[in-house]
Amino acid sequence: MNVADMLSVISGGRWPSSPHRVVLNRNERYSTAFFYDPNFSAMIEPQVPPTTPNGNDARILYGE
Repeated sequence: MNVADMLSVISGGRWPSSPHRVVLNRNERYSTAFFYDPNFSAMIEPQVPPTTPNGNDARILYGE
């Protein structure tokens, strides 16, 4: 599970995860790495009310 997927669940769907893609161009770029490694049995769940009536109320076990 990547950080964007976790933020989508934690935000109740307010910040949806976008597909990962890499675009090769000639411009110089910078990148940063962010690592977050919760316990495999950690439950990732919304921390705010859903943004829509059918909002994202999914709970995901991190280790799945």
